[in-house]
Amino acid sequence: MTAKNVLKQCPVFAALNNTELGKIASLAESRLYEAGTTIFKEQARAEELLVIEEGRVALQIAMPAASPQSPRKITVDVVGKNEVAGWSAFIEPGAYVLTAVCLQNTRGLAINSNRLQALMKEDSHLGYEILSGLIRVINSRLHDAFQVLVSERAFASELKG
Repeated sequence: MTAKNVLKQCPVFAALNNTELGKIASLAESRLYEAGTTIFKEQARAEELLVIEEGRVALQIAMPAASPQSPRKITVDVVGKNEVAGWSAFIEPGAYVLTAVCLQNTRGLAINSNRLQALMKEDSHLGYEILSGLIRVINSRLHDAFQVLVSERAFASELKG
């Protein structure tokens, strides 16, 4: 599948026309990751947005553990085909908020955030549509996190009662 077709299938870019998709595709680099590979780490400088073409990626956060040598990793979400990882490349301070680890062999398009942001500034329609798509992703993930938090708190309350 061409980079343009991969982008068209991703909800973040679906509203763009073929010319706009072509501009973004020219910034994209195809990547292949083996299962178990860490794509990016929490708190590292966020420089790329990854559009998943194939495979599954766990988004994890490090939780403090009893010993500093073994922090626990908690999977907060799993992304797959047509989804994105690394939206924090577009938010200050430009650091990843989660670690991305491949659960399966994964193929995706890596898009340099600085180059994409420059394109977004140059073409306001393109920029608006991409930011709208990214906001939908962030909103969905925040909603999912709230649901998990509420269900865990409800479960803890039942145990106490």
